[in-house]
Amino acid sequence: MTATPPADDDSRGQGQWGASDPFLGSYFDGDAPPGLPPGIVVPDDLSALDEEVRAYRKERARLRRQSLLARLFLTRRWYRYGLSGPIVVAVLLVVGLGGALLSFLAPTPGQRPVSRPLEPLAAAPGRMGTVGGLLPASRLSGEEGTVPARSVRPAVLMLLPAQCRCATLVREVAGQVDAAGAGLQPAAVAPTGDPVLAELAANPGSGGERIRPLADGDGALSRTFAPGAVPLLLAVRADGRLARAPLPVRHGDKLAAAIALLVRGR
Repeated sequence: MTATPPADDDSRGQGQWGASDPFLGSYFDGDAPPGLPPGIVVPDDLSALDEEVRAYRKERARLRRQSLLARLFLTRRWYRYGLSGPIVVAVLLVVGLGGALLSFLAPTPGQRPVSRPLEPLAAAPGRMGTVGGLLPASRLSGEEGTVPARSVRPAVLMLLPAQCRCATLVREVAGQVDAAGAGLQPAAVAPTGDPVLAELAANPGSGGERIRPLADGDGALSRTFAPGAVPLLLAVRADGRLARAPLPVRHGDKLAAAIALLVRGR
């Protein structure tokens, strides 16, 4: 026999259910339905739960998006370490791109500047070995083989005395040549078999500071210019003429003026 809900105000909220309903039991007597915590209220109109339903569905959607991103970036395995997956991925991408750029832009060991066509030698040069004159018609030996001395141009040649042990000075001069931004290649000329040539070949520098070690095979340059105890700087223009008198070079010398003569005369 079904219990008939009372007609007074205390019976509001029962709807079609009675106190003896098998599920609600004595809910309308103040007890919660079986399986629900105390204090849970089931309204007559379920539309009153619309706001809670929307919040529940929104939370479920957020959890689905989070799970999708976790699968996409493989970040689940990082949770135990307290790392943010997207941050780790971004760092790896930056490191990878940086390494690719460095490997692409870094100079290759043994790489030489691309040779350009030489200008014709000066038609009416001055006396050989003087300002306005040409270098001796001798041959120099380097890593690329034997080359005419007059083909090394435009250039800043450092004529080194025997056993000078001045590789550091040569690199210092090469740095000043590179800083001028004139595209000139520094070269070091020393007697054949001098240890400084092997030292410069093993560590020629990088970028525009790369030094071209050359051996004065027959000693013609040394006989013409007679370097003393310090190296001599020879500024050779693009047409093969000397831009200025041979300049003794020591540590700390500023060579901007000599390099400027080459740039203006190219």
